[in-house]
Amino acid sequence: MITTFVSTDDDVRASIRAGATHLIIEHSRITIRSFYQDDEQSFAKFGQLCQIAKALLPSINLSMAIDILPHEDDFGVIQTAIQAGVNAGIRSFRIQDIGLASLIRELVPNATITLAPEIGYHSAESLRLALDHVDWVSVSNEVELMTLSGLGPLSQRVEVQVQGPIMIQYSYRRYLDGLFGNAVSYDRRASDTGYVGRQVRFYDSPNGTVMYLYFDRCLLRELPQLRGLSLHSWLIDARGESPEYRNLAISTYRSAFQCDEIDPSSIITTLSEISEKAQRPGFFLRNNTDQDRDRLIGDRSIGAVVRDSVKDRYLVIEIRQFVSDLPDRCEIVTTKNELKIATSLHYRDAISLKETRAAKPGELLLIPWIAGVGTKSTLLFY
Repeated sequence: MITTFVSTDDDVRASIRAGATHLIIEHSRITIRSFYQDDEQSFAKFGQLCQIAKALLPSINLSMAIDILPHEDDFGVIQTAIQAGVNAGIRSFRIQDIGLASLIRELVPNATITLAPEIGYHSAESLRLALDHVDWVSVSNEVELMTLSGLGPLSQRVEVQVQGPIMIQYSYRRYLDGLFGNAVSYDRRASDTGYVGRQVRFYDSPNGTVMYLYFDRCLLRELPQLRGLSLHSWLIDARGESPEYRNLAISTYRSAFQCDEIDPSSIITTLSEISEKAQRPGFFLRNNTDQDRDRLIGDRSIGAVVRDSVKDRYLVIEIRQFVSDLPDRCEIVTTKNELKIATSLHYRDAISLKETRAAKPGELLLIPWIAGVGTKSTLLFY
């Protein structure tokens, strides 16, 4: 599916015409990152937007976003919103607080639920555990390609943000309130004094203050890897961007999803010009930032990735594949793009500390510490 967020009639029409097959309807009272301020509190917009969407595309998938971290006085409002969504025909809900899953299932027994946390889930094992409690999981910037590859068939229940802004800080408190007058919301860009030319975006609304990274996530250069994951959905976040950005991003990824030929370079250039931000893969690749360090890996299978390093003691590795007999020797590609050979390896379970010779994806094991091998280094098993 090609998924995107909508808040207005125009958003719905533009998104469907561009090729979206799943719309996430927002109401600013129950979502923290909406750039549209809803005045009415009856949630009648759910019925209105659903009607427009179904008239344009009867097969459209529709969800309601409830991504606030609720306080006590929010639960009555959330229940009212859920009922309005149900009356409009919505049976799919997206939450950030997993505790809301119980409330939703109590009110809507046949609901499908997507857990869409703004942070978290850095390992295949944690994603597997989350999927024990919800139908789908949506991940954004923190989860890298190797983690997703380690999910196997479960990747078909995962959505990945492929395009759009990356939130790096959020506060329920309105830090900008009062600084620029009495407006309901404030949208400002500020230069990073430590890095000339980098402008981070601050958006302040009644739901709090959000800070965004200076570049957008863009996975157009990583289409072969994306297609290979067999994901449930590709998420395009065009909130706060122009109609031109929304149309180009959605239509491009729809074509890419259908395996049509596209020109990533020219489209990335256009997206950069429209948004006035660089377009980068973020932390999708196997590295510390957003650079591609895969040259030494080539087509070889990755056996594990280093998750922690304690000098002179051990490395914590996360296994990426089923291994019936763990190797005594392997190659390690460091984040500095150096190749090291490790020999005489032995493996211990990270919890019981018992030695083991077999492993499955997501397991955490300990191996002896190796100088120069830091977190996110990759182990290539023979």
